[in-house]
Amino acid sequence: MASGSNQGSGDGAEIRTFLIADVRGYTLFTQEHGDEAGGRLAKRFADVAREGIEQRGGALLELRGDEALAVFGSARQAIRAAVVLQQRFADETVADPALPLRVGIGIDAGEAVPVEGGYRGRALNLAARLCGQAGAGEILASREAVHLAGAIDGIRAVDRGAVHLKGLTEPVRVTRVAPEGRDPAEILRPFAPTAPKPKRDRRILVAAGVATLAAVIVAAALPAILSGSDRIDVSPGTVLFDLDGRTQVRSIPTSRLAVTGYPRFVEGHFWLTNFTPSSYVEIDPQSGRIQREISAPAKDPDASGEPYSETPYTVDGNTLWTTIGDDLVKMDIERGREVERFDLDELLGGTAVAQGVAVGAGSVWVSRSLGVGQIARLDPSDGDVERRWDDTFPHGNLAFADGALWVADEGGILRIDAETNQIAKADLFGNFRLTAGGGFGWTTNEDKGVVYKVDRTGDIVAQYRTGLGAGHMAYADGNLWVANHDVGTITGIDAITGKTTTLRFGHPVTTLAAGAGRLLIGVEPGRSVEDSIDALHGRVVKLIAYKSQIGWADTAFDIGPAAYQIAFATCAKLLNYPDAPPPEGWELRPEVAEAMPAISDDGRTYTFTIRSGFKFSPPENEPVTAETFRYSIERALSPRLGGEAQGANYINDIEGERAFRDGDAEHISGLRVDGDTLSITLVAPSGDFLHRIALPFFCPVPLDTPFVQGGVARGGTGVAGGFHVPAAGPYYIADRNNEEYVILKRNPNYHGDRPQTLDAIVLREGIDAGLAVERIEQGGWDGITTLFDPLLDPGGQLDERWGPDSGSGENDPSYVPARRPHTGYIALNAGRGIFADPQIRRAAALALDRPALAAVYAQTPTDGLLPPDVPGSGRSDGVAAEPNLDRARQLMKGKVGSAVIPVFDGCDPCLTEAQIVRDDLAKIGIDVRIAPLTNFDPVFQPGSRYDLLDWGTELPYPDPVSFLTQMLVRDIPAGWLPAGVREEVQRVDAMGGDARVDAASRLAERLRTRDVPLIAVGNGHIGTVLGPRLGCRVFPPFGFGVDLTTLCLADGS
Repeated sequence: MASGSNQGSGDGAEIRTFLIADVRGYTLFTQEHGDEAGGRLAKRFADVAREGIEQRGGALLELRGDEALAVFGSARQAIRAAVVLQQRFADETVADPALPLRVGIGIDAGEAVPVEGGYRGRALNLAARLCGQAGAGEILASREAVHLAGAIDGIRAVDRGAVHLKGLTEPVRVTRVAPEGRDPAEILRPFAPTAPKPKRDRRILVAAGVATLAAVIVAAALPAILSGSDRIDVSPGTVLFDLDGRTQVRSIPTSRLAVTGYPRFVEGHFWLTNFTPSSYVEIDPQSGRIQREISAPAKDPDASGEPYSETPYTVDGNTLWTTIGDDLVKMDIERGREVERFDLDELLGGTAVAQGVAVGAGSVWVSRSLGVGQIARLDPSDGDVERRWDDTFPHGNLAFADGALWVADEGGILRIDAETNQIAKADLFGNFRLTAGGGFGWTTNEDKGVVYKVDRTGDIVAQYRTGLGAGHMAYADGNLWVANHDVGTITGIDAITGKTTTLRFGHPVTTLAAGAGRLLIGVEPGRSVEDSIDALHGRVVKLIAYKSQIGWADTAFDIGPAAYQIAFATCAKLLNYPDAPPPEGWELRPEVAEAMPAISDDGRTYTFTIRSGFKFSPPENEPVTAETFRYSIERALSPRLGGEAQGANYINDIEGERAFRDGDAEHISGLRVDGDTLSITLVAPSGDFLHRIALPFFCPVPLDTPFVQGGVARGGTGVAGGFHVPAAGPYYIADRNNEEYVILKRNPNYHGDRPQTLDAIVLREGIDAGLAVERIEQGGWDGITTLFDPLLDPGGQLDERWGPDSGSGENDPSYVPARRPHTGYIALNAGRGIFADPQIRRAAALALDRPALAAVYAQTPTDGLLPPDVPGSGRSDGVAAEPNLDRARQLMKGKVGSAVIPVFDGCDPCLTEAQIVRDDLAKIGIDVRIAPLTNFDPVFQPGSRYDLLDWGTELPYPDPVSFLTQMLVRDIPAGWLPAGVREEVQRVDAMGGDARVDAASRLAERLRTRDVPLIAVGNGHIGTVLGPRLGCRVFPPFGFGVDLTTLCLADGS
């Protein structure tokens, strides 16, 4: 694990970590509540941000209204600061909702060059873009920052997968950072601003038409428009489309123009960029023929970084302006060459990548990735700087229309009046694309399928639901046109009446430009995302999952409930768990192995005989052999996969594994194949090895699978340009479209005993909870498997509507809180102070109100150390002893004392939990002091001066001894355990079979009632919604939700 300390890298550059925070909805808040209230909100934000950053060793570089920029010498401290800040922002918002601190934070680490008053470097820019992606209460960090920070106690990191930030050639791996326990984003969700109200001015009401109700009206009308529209035949490529005739004029194939890059209509012609070769292409709007192609100017070899703007060029008369590297280049169109180049670093200072460019009001406007962002207004004749705006976010995309420059990216959308140079900003975070026309700015949200119309003051005056994947736009002749990638349509919106027209192409539509009664469209081959799903025939189940949950579709890496669900449905293992609830679901059974393995007399070697007849799915059809498993296990443990591979976290005791991972051996010597037998030799006997080898990280893969992340994927076979992943289990990934969907199909080569009743299972990503529920209620979709939202919490709205005690009917969806192998608890320090006395620990356990504590984190209460889904727990959901104060006081025998419980500074649920503990223990004479901490390292150091700890343990396989080991030996601070407990756990760990489970159960019960090293509080869940069509519902103990393999249609079809 890398150190959290960042060192210099020479040449004036230093490794620094940048944190950028931005108040969501600030402009809208100010407009609705006035400048004075806006000033109070800004001051409140500034006070909290300054204190939180500086207390953790950060330097506040910029603080401007609703934005803060800080630099840290340590990635670890930056992440800790971000977590504490979000907790504090949430706490402040709950305390005073009139001044809501709904803040998003982005973090990146990398080389940065100190300049006067700050730094310059890519890390600053990426932190800003991640901040723009982050929702209220969220922290998004780059993989580099998380890697530098290492594991931090009390903070969880959730891989969001590879995110394609627009304009970047390579995806960026993004991690969401949050505190253990209740998420600040969840706390802040009730404080989200309501939709803006329409203005009273009749002219605006007329212009908007019914658009102020567009979220409802257009959403209701859209299905009818789509179903009633005839599909228009177009050819994949760059398509010129005639709006009057609704016909394709010409299609330029991808062999000629690989992509329709950044098309626009200017000066009576269509233009676009071609990437191979790099050039600007002019297209005649009547014939669709290429009229000219101008080679892109050379990039300064000393310039680093690539633009991410989708407006990197524009045309003005005979001049084409373009950004390249750190320069703005002026090109003569007729002569087809560069005529002037402006060094923006020299003109504007600093070193930065040039981004967007626009022309208007006699000026050329350009944006740069300097600091948070920079916009400059230049004289086109000599490059003189007429005006500049520093630390401007957004800044990526530029469009000039109606006397104003519009600017947008994930940081929102703003307008600069060309006459007054005044800025008006709308708070629309998470959007990216931009166009302007009709006196408005227009931007889209792809996941919601919504177009936003923004007026000159920054007000959102209308919203239109045009279809999922709403992306590129163009404005012409009083109409806005938007390409809806996921549904394969283009929607036209009348800027005055709001009336919509939908053109359905059936192919994914990527980009477009509009002018002269024509559209220039980028059309991909294959079906659209929604059509790809709708085209599935037979017994098809469609489910909704959390975006980026599925990761790389590579079982060696992927973690999280959706990834585990897919792995359970697609993986054929040596040994597997049956498709059954506990207790049957706990028992490992041979799957690809002919029988349970033979174990050597010394307990170190396991020998499996591989059953013939198992094959990977088509088109690979490769047999699964003993060598397949040796290769797959070795791949999962290989250091070549990098630090994100999960295998070595669970198996590090195979003989020769250490030498292999250290690079001293080509193969793992303890993995051996002889014909159809596989033997695995450990360095010492293990009571849980068979459970560990059955984890999804060791699923078999074909023998030509490379040792790289995502190497299991076979590209280009998906119906919408996705890829497939061969598998040997009941189902396989037939199509994977990144962050859009996964389609599982039945594997015809599977001849095992597990069910395969469905023809296909769809997991659709990237739909918010409200829209997901809407789809289920309308009957087109069958459920939600993993979607983390307060709506799906136990006791939440969906539980009340469709839960077990809701009284819902058989034709209604069902809400099921699927159990997780997780126990939350309050650990007690038996090594010092008042809790060194076992009688007082028992008294504390009797005094605590477990239901109240469990409710803080939306858990079900428990008093057992082992979760209900772990063998030997002897518990069931919601079972917890009620407080017994009389008995607790008897055990205290009149003693009194004090204790200290640490909490993460600013963590509202942590504080709530600690306050409940404090109030409960006060009733039996224990005075608990709450100690807010920004750094929890002292809690885990020897000689810790703390007495209680709010913590939790989770383990993804059903071995009770391993769970207790994780909880008592690894998770609780060293030195806190009562004497003899560690040795007792080790003694039980040496056992095997039923004796192991029985001994673990007895130990857990003894610890609960006698030794009391901790007080169990609650168990975690995964909210699941299943529609009435679904039958054969099974929740295996470690399937992390519903078993996809067993699902069937309730009508028996």
